Amino acid sequence: MGDGCHVMDGDGFLIENNVFDGCGDDAIAAITNGAAAQPQNGIIANNLILGRTTYIAATIPISSITRSGTTATVTTTSPHGITSTVGLPVAILHSGATGGDAALYNIEAQIVTTGASTYTYTMLGTPAASATGTLIAQPTRCFGFRGIVVFNSKNIKISNNQILTTNSNAIALDDEYNQTAYVNEEIHVSDNLIYDCNYLGGQIGNIKMYWCTRCSLTNNHVLNPHAASMLDIDDSQGLTSGRTLNASNNVAICNNTFYLQQASNNEGIRIYYLTGKKMNNLVVANNVFFSLNATYINTDFVNVGKFVNNTAIG
Repeated sequence: MGDGCHVMDGDGFLIENNVFDGCGDDAIAAITNGAAAQPQNGIIANNLILGRTTYIAATIPISSITRSGTTATVTTTSPHGITSTVGLPVAILHSGATGGDAALYNIEAQIVTTGASTYTYTMLGTPAASATGTLIAQPTRCFGFRGIVVFNSKNIKISNNQILTTNSNAIALDDEYNQTAYVNEEIHVSDNLIYDCNYLGGQIGNIKMYWCTRCSLTNNHVLNPHAASMLDIDDSQGLTSGRTLNASNNVAICNNTFYLQQASNNEGIRIYYLTGKKMNNLVVANNVFFSLNATYINTDFVNVGKFVNNTAIG
């Protein structure tokens, strides 16, 4: 349950037919180490990534749960023995609260430890009073961070992987440290099964594509995601740090199925840039979007795009 497979500045690599079970860091990552080189000519295929595993632990009696806004602070009757800042993030199921605020306190939530006998978690609303009742904490799950991450790389194929229940993005084509020398080029993501990822809503985008040119996302099945968008294309971070490269361009998103978005105020495909930058040559075709709460394609930041034969159901 430690880190997975990390490739730094590699040229010509193959990562296939592996099982990654509850990695504490990214399960698979191709990383750029500064401006010297970039990972390139790689294949990531046929891997099984299990981001969430059952956390076996006894129930923990709670002496009190106080609140400040939506933050609940838990004090246990004895040291809880959980460190959430190192290794796997831990989720705890809280039960036993009574009264009008019980539904806000009695939830499964990722925790942040603040002391030997204290931790916090975020509620879905603001209770009127501290928790009452016989309060119990039950550690239930531990979560890996992200599934497959590619930083500023070139000519990478990501295909036929199964990614189940990560804590953050299932697949991220990311911008490492606002890298100014490279973008993601010719990254092709196809035929992957992604289920129940971004479980605790930690990131925008179940799939993230930042600073991409000549990249594609095809024939993937994204089921039951927990994020503000199913697919996020966002070049704003690098621009705030002075990056002068052009925005993402020449991206194809075709023949994918996105099913049952869980988060509120969500979008199927979210596209975002800062003022003065827009995406060029985006093709979104033959995708199916099930059960969205909001628009399935945001086109506000697209300069030249083609959107054909997409279907939104429910």
